[in-house]
Amino acid sequence: MDQWFPHLIPGAYVVQQDYFSWFTYWLAITMMGLRDHFEFVDYAMGGSAVFRCIKPIPPGMGKALRNLPFEQHEELLELAIKSAPAPGAEVLKAVKACFYLAFGKREESEMVLESIQDKPLTEDWATNFGAVAVGSRDALRLMWKENAQWVPRP
Repeated sequence: MDQWFPHLIPGAYVVQQDYFSWFTYWLAITMMGLRDHFEFVDYAMGGSAVFRCIKPIPPGMGKALRNLPFEQHEELLELAIKSAPAPGAEVLKAVKACFYLAFGKREESEMVLESIQDKPLTEDWATNFGAVAVGSRDALRLMWKENAQWVPRP
């Protein structure tokens, strides 16, 4: 982000390959933190999201986003959930649960995991993230149960 994003020009597209993947919570934080600079375009099964740059990103935004307090990162993740298409929002709940686990907040993580819907929210197989959401939920619960030490931190 510090090296490439300041060079993007309006109209450029960014594909965040793992945006809807439970272990990359910093992608949702980043894109929501830069929501004035990007617009959401589309998403596809497998975890990718496409964003279009609508405003230049000034240098230093990466550092500024990383230095936000925990509570603001938490708010950005909630914004990502609320602004995502319904099927993707369920996976982003697992993303938020992983974020909580990364910071030792197991109770908060489980509360979010409990809210994940395990039924399909669309009939379109290309945009149905139901299995991804449930698999993400179950993987995080296993990590929580086993008291796993590996939780990603950027």
